[in-house]
Amino acid sequence: MRQFDPDSNPMTDEDYGIVLGLFIGIYLGLLAVSLLP
Repeated sequence: MRQFDPDSNPMTDEDYGIVLGLFIGIYLGLLAVSLLP
């Protein structure tokens, strides 16, 4: 896993999609847990 260094290696569209997907997954997971009885 390469180190995250935005200055020397900007995020590509694929990297952005992966990060965005992770944030959405975490958000939906927390939302689902909060809605459980």
